[in-house]
Amino acid sequence: MPNRSRGLLSPLFLIAGSLALATAVTLPPIHYSNVGAAQLAVNDSSLTLSDTAATSQDSLYAGINRGFAACEPIFVKGCFDCHTDRTRFPWYHKLPVIRGMIDSDIRNAQKRLNMSSGFPFSKRGNVADDLVSIHDELKGGDMPPLSYRFMHWEAKPSQAEADSIYNWINLSLKALSAHCIEPTSPPEEGQ
Repeated sequence: MPNRSRGLLSPLFLIAGSLALATAVTLPPIHYSNVGAAQLAVNDSSLTLSDTAATSQDSLYAGINRGFAACEPIFVKGCFDCHTDRTRFPWYHKLPVIRGMIDSDIRNAQKRLNMSSGFPFSKRGNVADDLVSIHDELKGGDMPPLSYRFMHWEAKPSQAEADSIYNWINLSLKALSAHCIEPTSPPEEGQ
């Protein structure tokens, strides 16, 4: 008796693979030296303690946003589709059941963290907690979620890209700390 499950699974994998290839969004590559272009830009973003200690909160946030802008190409490929109002919907978003699932995921993601307007990302709670959350989600490999990475293979940041984000977060947390803005819990150890 032939194995029917193999016959059924093969077309499903072909369809899933075709969907992934058809929906892959090609972004310009980010080239890194030993340190990384985004990390260099973050280091040069004037987010130093001596500069931020005597500045206003608006100036502080402007400095953090300069670092965020330097990391933006990394966030675009793995975060912005769900965590901003600049979603690039795939063609299959037009399918009713799929549309509902994607729209629900985006609504939930934006409730937790909305990067549409830059830093601060949320108007509620402690602004440093958003940075710690990004750090911990990235470190834990939880973002972008596997369901998103399945259809967007390029979404997971490389180690150099992750290091650039960690560097921006660490510099930003130091700048916030100089203004007595501390996260309710520190980032997970390791970066």
